Amino acid sequence: MSQAHSRRAFTLIEVLIALSLILFLSGSLLSYLYSLLERRDTLTKAAAQQSAAASIFEQLEHDLATTFASDASGTAGVKGDETSLTVRCRGTNLLSRGADLTDLQGCELRFSGGTLTARRLSQSPGSFETVADGVERLQLRYFDGTEWLESFDSARTGELPVAIEASLWFGEAAPAGDEGAPAPDEAPRAPDRTRTMVVPDGPVAAWKAGAS
Repeated sequence: MSQAHSRRAFTLIEVLIALSLILFLSGSLLSYLYSLLERRDTLTKAAAQQSAAASIFEQLEHDLATTFASDASGTAGVKGDETSLTVRCRGTNLLSRGADLTDLQGCELRFSGGTLTARRLSQSPGSFETVADGVERLQLRYFDGTEWLESFDSARTGELPVAIEASLWFGEAAPAGDEGAPAPDEAPRAPDRTRTMVVPDGPVAAWKAGAS
């Protein structure tokens, strides 16, 4: 029998099976690539959030190094609650002309609706910029040398806090009024980022001595 007659043509069923395998393998490959892209986007977003958190914490620590309890007008150097903080500090505005080179500086931090915003005090009140979005919760606490407090006003207490702790949880923001508190039967989730900032001119405490 000749070589031409020995060849067997593909049947319709074999062709359909081959096409099905090709489509299955193509779908699996596309699903894998999509999963890689989604994971890359997640990692990129997480890295950006961590970088933003680090930058604002660094700025707060910088301003806390030269802050004060209150100025001549009675304005607090450190004033905040669980979701907002204002730190005023002494500084020099090198762009100023004339004899008055001193400038009251500092920063203001706010959390609302899943977004962390901040501004320099030398800017207008409405000039808040987004530091990080996708924030589930911000918790600020203030150590007075004895206990951690939910709010602090250095003008009212007459002294600075020993330290300030800032904790961030990334994720979907909690509904309004919930403040991100876990359900009664749900264990609290550890924060994704925490920074404890010692105030150099704050009261001396045993805890502070151990942290420095």
